[in-house]
Amino acid sequence: MSAVLWIVVAIVVVVAIFFIARRLVAQGRRRALQTRFGPEYDRALRRHGNDRDAAEAELADVVRERSNAKVRPLTSAERASFTERWDGIQAAFVESPLEATRDAESLVGAVLRTRGYPAADADAQLRSLVADYPEQADGFRSARATTSNAAPAEAGQPLPAETTERLRASLIAYRDIFEKVAGPTDADGRRAPERARDEARDDARDEAKVRDDGETVTTRR
Repeated sequence: MSAVLWIVVAIVVVVAIFFIARRLVAQGRRRALQTRFGPEYDRALRRHGNDRDAAEAELADVVRERSNAKVRPLTSAERASFTERWDGIQAAFVESPLEATRDAESLVGAVLRTRGYPAADADAQLRSLVADYPEQADGFRSARATTSNAAPAEAGQPLPAETTERLRASLIAYRDIFEKVAGPTDADGRRAPERARDEARDDARDEAKVRDDGETVTTRR
């Protein structure tokens, strides 16, 4: 075999290796994106008319945005404060379902911003959820659509029962999102918001006990 033919064969082999390696890298990236984003990968694919390159480019942008964000967990005090606000929102739903659901959406955004996620508006909040909580993203979409499309009740009239039920489903979706973004679940099964509430209650009880004990000692003297 001549030297020229050897060179041609070598070039063909190198080119073949290059394309095989490129395909393997693309497949590896695809599997990584599918694993990370789950159903959001399929939704991105549908949005881009089954164009995988476009869908994966969009999700890669989400990954880059997330990597550039300085995300942190909530402090115990922040978590307790947000949990107290959430309890108030749930209580307000009975009398003002639309306003309470809108407040729930705002609270989710406030938690994301406090933690350092890009969350200036609803679209940024959604991308942040897609990045770290993809299983919650579609619930956020549906809840926001319901809240945005719901018309306020006429003066002196309650909301239609169907609207109230849709808002109730949205509030539940926001609750699930809130519990996820506010913190992880403890080993004993309590979510972080529940733990924060329990800790705040226990601290208040301990302070009251100390006060009572001090007053008792003073009285005895």
